[in-house]
Amino acid sequence: MATQGRNGGAKTGGRQKGTSNKVNSDIEAIYARAMNTGLTPKEVMHVAMSMMYRKGVDNEDMAMLKEASSIAKDLAPYMHRKQPAEIIKTDITGESIEDYIRRIEIEKEEVLQ
Repeated sequence: MATQGRNGGAKTGGRQKGTSNKVNSDIEAIYARAMNTGLTPKEVMHVAMSMMYRKGVDNEDMAMLKEASSIAKDLAPYMHRKQPAEIIKTDITGESIEDYIRRIEIEKEEVLQ
């Protein structure tokens, strides 16, 4: 089925079907180079994220920064362990959140009496 343009005529102008955009072609180039180096997928993601971030900052290119952010989100679980909830400490006292809440409730009751 042929693509039709305005008023049912033939399509004119615009990007050819299947042409990759700049961000995708940059990513494909990074991954192609990585395949030849024997890097792990985690290392490839880290390199790709770093390159996209640098290009985005240097050229003030939001598409590159968004792509770097997307890669960072996917990479985070492999780089940073998730902390169990009971180990999380408050910034103020170093207490666990549960102990901090209990202490605040006790202090609130003392003030109200």
